[in-house]
Amino acid sequence: MKGFALEISAIAQKDLEHIYQYSLSEWGVHRASHYLSAIQSKLIELSDNPKMGQERPDLLTNTRIVFVGSHIIFYLITEQRLEILRVLHERQDQINYFEQ
Repeated sequence: MKGFALEISAIAQKDLEHIYQYSLSEWGVHRASHYLSAIQSKLIELSDNPKMGQERPDLLTNTRIVFVGSHIIFYLITEQRLEILRVLHERQDQINYFEQ
């Protein structure tokens, strides 16, 4: 399966912005940019290999996750696209974020 289009939800985009801002304030521009680049690289890798993530049907039907650094990318595979649902820190209460 190759060539999957990536669709990043509005809330996942806000997650990424928050991750960058937090990283910027804690570690500076170089590390913040490097970390965000690592997340973006993982998203590209997912588009080429969408089934690489672990299934998490306990959150939502067909939901998968993949780890990058201290964060987890939550996504769905639909026809020819990947829908990025959230990008959460590994210590966040994941179940709570999907019950909302």
